[in-house]
Amino acid sequence: MSAFQTKLIINISITLIILSALSVAIFKVGLDIESNALAVFKLNQDLNSRSSTLSEITKLRKAAVDIEPYFAKLKMALPNEDGLIGLSNNLSLTAKHYELGYGFKFGAASDVSTGLKSISFDMNLQGTYQSILKFLDSIKTTNGQFINISNIDIVEQGDRYTATLNGLIYYNG
Repeated sequence: MSAFQTKLIINISITLIILSALSVAIFKVGLDIESNALAVFKLNQDLNSRSSTLSEITKLRKAAVDIEPYFAKLKMALPNEDGLIGLSNNLSLTAKHYELGYGFKFGAASDVSTGLKSISFDMNLQGTYQSILKFLDSIKTTNGQFINISNIDIVEQGDRYTATLNGLIYYNG
């Protein structure tokens, strides 16, 4: 073999080795680009999801500001815990107005939701049937938004009646 042929074979071999190395490098870079593209796609989805969530939170905060006056009215409509004693006294006065015997006892208190509590009660009334109905109608129209009567038992005793009521009173807590 001549020196020219030897140099040609060496140059072709070096070129093939370099081309093979470049092919492997290009293949690995292609795989790396594909995995990075997938990671960027997932991050983009996560960013879109968080952006959407942030938009919803912004809308909810605006809605919370918009309903604040209504919430304040609702809080004013419900008594606070100290106001429950006054409620018991008002019910007693209403019972006297309708010439009813009256007994009232608070039971256990419980949390209904954030800022809203309830307390159970037992009430006894003695009087005419019409007076008991008028009393119930009176508390329904004046306190019905926060008194929930769950049970009423009315028993006739001659010309008089005895009513036993159980229920819940809702209040700000």
